[in-house]
Amino acid sequence: MSDLGGILGGKSSAIHAVGPEETVVEAVKEMCRHHVGALLVCEGDVTVGIVSERDVMSRLLLHRLDPATTSVGSIMTSES
Repeated sequence: MSDLGGILGGKSSAIHAVGPEETVVEAVKEMCRHHVGALLVCEGDVTVGIVSERDVMSRLLLHRLDPATTSVGSIMTSES
């Protein structure tokens, strides 16, 4: 069995992001492509939120919204 340091050492340090205008379908494709559970949501160089698998489940699926037409910005977690 590996220790925590060994597991974390094998992880990528890349940061993956999507724009708030992107659809949830595009965000999910990006999460799957990079094997991550969340993406930063950025407008240019400014981080405006984060979108996670949990956001998709609780804010999109439970409300029966269409992931092909719903924007990331409408379901993301942000400070405001």
